[in-house]
Amino acid sequence: MAEGKKFGAFGGVFTPSILTILGVIMYLRMGWVVGNGSIWLILGIILLAHFISVSTGLSISSIATDKKVGAGGVYYVLSRSLGLPIGGALGMTLFVATALSIALYMVGFAEIFNEKIHYGYVMEKGQWIIDETVNLTNTFRVTGSIGLLVLTIIAFISTSIAIKSQYIILTAIVLSLFSIFLGTPVDGAAIATEITSEVANESPIELAGFAAIFAIFFPAVTGFTAGVAMSGDLKDPKKAIPRGTLGAIAVGLVVYVGLALFLHFSIDQVTLITDPKAIFNFAVFPILVYLGVWGATLSSALGGILGGPRILQAMSVDKLTPKIFAKGVGANNEPRNALILTVIIAEFGILIGDLNVIAEVVSMFYLAAYGFINLSFFLESWASSDFNPTFRVSKWFGLLGFIATFVIMSQLNFVAMLAAFVIIGGIYFWLSRKQIALGTGDIWQSVWATIVKKGLKRMEAGTDHKRNWKPNTLLFSTDSKQRSKMIEFSKAVSGQGGIITNFDLHENPEAPVLFPKSKETVKDEELEKYGIFGRKLEVQNIFKGIESIACTFGFSGIEPNTVLMDWPGQTKDPVWFKDMTEKLISLDYNVLYLDYDERWGFRKKEKIDLWWRGFGNNAELMLSLAKFITSSPDWSQANIRILLANDTNVDFKVVENRIRSVVEQFRVKAEIKVINNEVDQKPIYDLMKMHSSEADLVFVGIPEILPNERQEFVERTNNLVGVIGTTLLVKASSQFEETDLKLEQISLTHEPLKVEQTELVELVTSADQSLHGAMVDLDMRLDGLITALVQNGVQPIENYHHAIFSKVASRMDDYLLGVSEDQTAKEIQASLQQVLNEVKDFYADALENQLPGIFDEFDLEIKKYFSEKEELITYLPKKITIDVLLSDELQQSNSVSRKIQYRDSIRRVWYGKGIKDDFSSLLEFGYQNLILLHQSKNILHDVVWKLLTNIDQNGVNKEVITACKDELDKALHQVDDEALHLAANLYKSFRNNERVELNKLSESLLKKRYSQELQTLYNGLPNKEFQAIRKGTTAFPSYWYRNLILFTYHLEADIYLIAYTAKVQKLASEISNHIDDNYLNKITYNIGGIEEQLEELTAKIENNQEKEILGSAVRIEEELFFNSEFVISHLMASVSEMNSAVPEEIELMTAKSINGIREAQGDQILTEKIALNDITEYIVRTHFVDPLHEHVQIFYAQLKRLTGKLITTTILVQKGIDTYATNGKVNALKEIIETAKANVQGAKSDFDAAQKGFLAELKARQEMLRVELDVNQIIEQVETLRQYVKQQKRRNVILDKFQKVNKNASKKVGNLLDYLAQKQQDLSATEYKEKYTELVSEQALLAEFVETIGARTELPFFYQQLFTGTHYSDSKTIENRRTEINRITNAIQRIDEGKTGAIVIVGGAGSGKTYLATHVSSHVLSGSIYKILPPVNRSWTKEDLTKALQRATGINEPLQKLMNKLPSKSSIIFEDIEQWWLKAENGGAIVNELAKLINKFGGKHYFVLTSNIHSYGLICQSTNIQNAIIESVVLAPLNVNQIKDTIWSRHQTGGMHIRLNNEKEQHVSVSKLNKYLSRFHTSSGGNIGLALQQWINSIVEKDDNHLVIKSPVLHEVPHIENVEWKNLIFQLFIHYNLSREELYRIYGEENKNWINRLLQSMKNAALIEQNERGEFLLNKLTKPYIENWLDEIGFIK
Repeated sequence: MAEGKKFGAFGGVFTPSILTILGVIMYLRMGWVVGNGSIWLILGIILLAHFISVSTGLSISSIATDKKVGAGGVYYVLSRSLGLPIGGALGMTLFVATALSIALYMVGFAEIFNEKIHYGYVMEKGQWIIDETVNLTNTFRVTGSIGLLVLTIIAFISTSIAIKSQYIILTAIVLSLFSIFLGTPVDGAAIATEITSEVANESPIELAGFAAIFAIFFPAVTGFTAGVAMSGDLKDPKKAIPRGTLGAIAVGLVVYVGLALFLHFSIDQVTLITDPKAIFNFAVFPILVYLGVWGATLSSALGGILGGPRILQAMSVDKLTPKIFAKGVGANNEPRNALILTVIIAEFGILIGDLNVIAEVVSMFYLAAYGFINLSFFLESWASSDFNPTFRVSKWFGLLGFIATFVIMSQLNFVAMLAAFVIIGGIYFWLSRKQIALGTGDIWQSVWATIVKKGLKRMEAGTDHKRNWKPNTLLFSTDSKQRSKMIEFSKAVSGQGGIITNFDLHENPEAPVLFPKSKETVKDEELEKYGIFGRKLEVQNIFKGIESIACTFGFSGIEPNTVLMDWPGQTKDPVWFKDMTEKLISLDYNVLYLDYDERWGFRKKEKIDLWWRGFGNNAELMLSLAKFITSSPDWSQANIRILLANDTNVDFKVVENRIRSVVEQFRVKAEIKVINNEVDQKPIYDLMKMHSSEADLVFVGIPEILPNERQEFVERTNNLVGVIGTTLLVKASSQFEETDLKLEQISLTHEPLKVEQTELVELVTSADQSLHGAMVDLDMRLDGLITALVQNGVQPIENYHHAIFSKVASRMDDYLLGVSEDQTAKEIQASLQQVLNEVKDFYADALENQLPGIFDEFDLEIKKYFSEKEELITYLPKKITIDVLLSDELQQSNSVSRKIQYRDSIRRVWYGKGIKDDFSSLLEFGYQNLILLHQSKNILHDVVWKLLTNIDQNGVNKEVITACKDELDKALHQVDDEALHLAANLYKSFRNNERVELNKLSESLLKKRYSQELQTLYNGLPNKEFQAIRKGTTAFPSYWYRNLILFTYHLEADIYLIAYTAKVQKLASEISNHIDDNYLNKITYNIGGIEEQLEELTAKIENNQEKEILGSAVRIEEELFFNSEFVISHLMASVSEMNSAVPEEIELMTAKSINGIREAQGDQILTEKIALNDITEYIVRTHFVDPLHEHVQIFYAQLKRLTGKLITTTILVQKGIDTYATNGKVNALKEIIETAKANVQGAKSDFDAAQKGFLAELKARQEMLRVELDVNQIIEQVETLRQYVKQQKRRNVILDKFQKVNKNASKKVGNLLDYLAQKQQDLSATEYKEKYTELVSEQALLAEFVETIGARTELPFFYQQLFTGTHYSDSKTIENRRTEINRITNAIQRIDEGKTGAIVIVGGAGSGKTYLATHVSSHVLSGSIYKILPPVNRSWTKEDLTKALQRATGINEPLQKLMNKLPSKSSIIFEDIEQWWLKAENGGAIVNELAKLINKFGGKHYFVLTSNIHSYGLICQSTNIQNAIIESVVLAPLNVNQIKDTIWSRHQTGGMHIRLNNEKEQHVSVSKLNKYLSRFHTSSGGNIGLALQQWINSIVEKDDNHLVIKSPVLHEVPHIENVEWKNLIFQLFIHYNLSREELYRIYGEENKNWINRLLQSMKNAALIEQNERGEFLLNKLTKPYIENWLDEIGFIK
């Protein structure tokens, strides 16, 4: 059979490609494209579009020169490279897209052709217009179908005819271009002018943007692969495809660039945009352009007719589509069956008519193909070893083309892109399930191999942080019974990213190789299920086999790091097992032995226990494994518990906090349990049995393997795991750091050496005179050296200590002698503060001015001593002659004289023993120096505390003073005496060591074999030890100097803390006195007064004094106002002042270094820079301020209830008297009086109990503070208080943000859909609620509102008080109101100059009025301050004002005299003056009286008023107060920066840390934090009180020291229709507080019922509160919201 005709590059590739490129867009849209932008923009768009086509053309060309491009073109390339599933998915979509594109081209042809021949048009007034009687779409269908039929016939006859017909069409296109380029504006000028004039009369033309222009133009460059589809009909595809494709792209680029330039400079912009046929009108011969358009559309359609069937034919050959389409006809194997299906699909598209949406999806299919062509080329170039094209192109062109293609797709139509991907993805998964594959393979195996290779190299080059550690586990599941459980557990313990290789080991000592290499790989369902690799091997011994595998398995980059196997239990080979374990540990594996308990298995998988020690690296491994396990589905509900047996006396809270700090680094939620085992010292087995018997899984460290205890190791471990359920024994590798919980407690014993009481060792007389003489001479010279050292270097140190101790003892003696019984506690404490400061100054002065000089001398003398000592030895006689020889039995015998090596012998003694002895003596000397300081600290601490704890309000008794003085004298003089023996102790220590060694040496030298004996006695120090000792001796003065400074710092810190605690005690005494004076004494007086009045009334009844009975009144004499603000403000201000005296930071030794100071005083010493100020504040706040305020509140509540009980009792008696007046029944009155007496007695008893309880709590808090504010305690807990400590080394546990971003990004789409669904659901729910809102009561609505605006979680009192209290003052808040403060200061200056008037501060609810008034009275005004509160029962007459001033000032005089008796320039504060005004008849009488008072005395005293701005407006309308005001200060809302700074300043003061969007505070970026804080300004409208309140409301959870926060929510008062509710809320808002009687006065007595009903409902809803005076006031939290609501509904203006 003759071979069919094949085509070359021009006919087979270039021609179909260029015909598709130069198509409809060029003729109908190029003018619009050029007109809508600058020439540079249009050229940029053309070049960008061609970048896609060039990169894709290069990619397909390179691939074509490497391998044969068979039939199917693009499909063939993609399927042979990326595999049949991907190639088939793209091939099918390309086939359909190609078929539908035929319809698009034919419809386009029909539109232009019908218009030209006027088919569907009629002539009207000389112009052709659309015939409205004809369906224009039907005309397109007819013409398009006819055209499709003609093209199909051509293709059916022969591909050759189709190819040849394309030459004709190409000629027509070339002629049309010539016609356009040769055109002139003359022919179209009239039309252009007409159009321009019409447009000019309309609105200006709006130009399209970049995306729109690009979307229109880009399809013009998408036809360059048309030639690739003809690959089966090409003579030489490898040459034809690159030449033809790139040639077509190049020609298209030249044409489009040239045409754009030509149109831009030839036709005006308006014409190009508005006239679609501008090119037709401009051309020399328009008919040629028409022919070009028809030819372009028909050629594109013909290209689809030729290329589409060949794609389907190629897929059928590959068995992806029915094989009927694989059949070809003729020599060229033309796919006629496929052609028929292609035409049917095309006709279907033509019949649809409007194909705009389909056209976009088709474009996406083409672009997807281009992207995957680029990807295929990149992967082939990068990964395939078989890729060797003759047309070489950089692989990065392919990658850039791939990226650019999909970027363009997203810009054109994102929805269409998603639709295309969904269709392609669906076909891909369908083909994948069919498991079809090519015999030649695809690129993916090479890709994965390349990725793995490069990944391994990267992994080998870097080290993974322990936080990202993942197990690479060798699993040995040899026991078939446990195999399934081991495999399942290994998956859980390895997490999602772990790698597991399971080894089935078969023990066969004799057989040859059981499993050849080819049969080692194991695949079974169980391993496949969990994604585990499998191997089976033959071993001679299981344990030895495991060793061998551990030594050899794996390769660089992913070396195994973990071994997991069954605990062998009753193994027959404990020795081999023990050896294997040691081998695995030495290989640095994480060793895991699972002891699976068959009785219970893993039980419910709900409880995991981790047993820790105080040190070791198993803890970190356990946490990592536990985290992996709990992330698996089966264990997801498991709770982790960490248990530690505390065998020390360290406080369990300290241990617990240190464990928590480790746990937090691994982001594991765990319960921590510290078992105090100091006393019982129970074995770990017993503790595990007690505490973990119910655990589902227990982690415990592998017991230590002791030498020569192989059998015992297994037995010991069996005993351990046998008492509990399933256990995992672990031993961590070195990758995990040691976890040292630092369970150190400072314990220095005062044990000074009593060397001074011993005699000097005598120098023994040698039997040989020559030797004795030499020894005596050496001894004298050595004595001279040490004497010089002691006199010049050590004696000044001794004098230094003596001078300080003498000063301290003398000053403390003077102080204690000055303390007398007549002094008050305040005086004793004040003088003690002064003495402690002086003692601290003694030490500071000594460190600064005395110690440096002493150190310099000591350093010089030490260096001189050792230098001269070694020089002395160096210049000793080399040999001396002796005449005596002792036998080895030490018996003298005669002998001839002989010479001995004298100098070498002395040198051997010095370097073998002497230098070490000297260094030990220096260490002991250094220790004695430090212990003296330590002991003096303890003495001061104990004596001062003995004095402080015995001080009461009356001072201290004489016996305590005497005892303190005696104890101080005795202890300090003892320390001073020990200091005076430092030099003698060092001297005798040095000399005795030397003489002991000289005596031994003298005896040895007389022996015949003295050399061997000396070698045995003084073998010489190892070089490393010798160098360390030599360095230590030289550097000892520096170490001594540093350590002495650090211990002095230690003492100074303790003095600071003692002084601080003494101040706290003084503060507690002041608080106690304040409560006594203001509450307790008054309550005592009231109780006594009521008892007396009741007795008098009883006597009157007994004497039948009826008139006197009726005139009796039982009342409370002293009014009480329970306000904790003074206590809080005084407490906070005092603590703040006390903190200023404590140093910000101090450097101290660690507890471990202090405890080891006797043996290690050099470089081993570690220090911590401790933020003492912050720590002190934290401890005082936690252990004193917060608890004390809580108990003050409780105590006040008790006193309030008690006072209420007394008031109720007086009311009961008064009602009894009133009843007696009407009915005369005296017995009923007697019963009431007896009940009242019983009530009073009960109140008295309650009062005593409350008073004792509060005082006991106050004392307990002081004692707890004494314990906590101990410098030793702080050092021991430095890890717990780590947020206040600057550690020298910190562990790096920074989160990998990239992983988090990646994880969050993967959830965004799902979260968006969930959000939209939830919003829809919320909207529906809201609409439903609104529909039936009238059925919900106002009480329920308001109760829900009040609940939503409050704090969502319990917070530390101090932190909450920072945001809700009115006493707190900080620099940020002051700065925010600097303008207002300046205005007030100026007003005060005017008053001082003789002007009269008051200062009024007005603002909205929560604007800071009270805060500003408090600040002004405390920091701006001088003189006495009186805060005026209204009386309990307001009469609304001027007498109320007089009573209030009398009560506040304590001056019981008429108003005029009272004001004159006040100290000049007193400050009189009226907070919330709306309390003194009533919106009723004569309700402004008191305010008018106040205005008169201000006008008369406003120049003598300072009057400061505050008021809500809306209330003040109403007050001004009904009173004369405005005439008495010298300055009105309006508090405006704060700006966004002020709100942000205030919130953040207070938060940082609170010592807590936030967690925002699961990010810890230190990881939140500044921009994100600023954006978050800005939301509080938006939600609060700049109202600082509301913003601070919303901050508290935004805290949803407290996790240890972290606060989980959400975005602020602007809550709104619910919609209330009831007018009575609105009106009553309004009255309560503008009056601050009102009693029932005052509400009756406002509304009238006839409205009592609804007033009482509403008050009860509002109280139930927590909208209002009732104070101890029975008045109703709005809940403080609701006031800003109520204010906004009243404004919105028009109640306030």
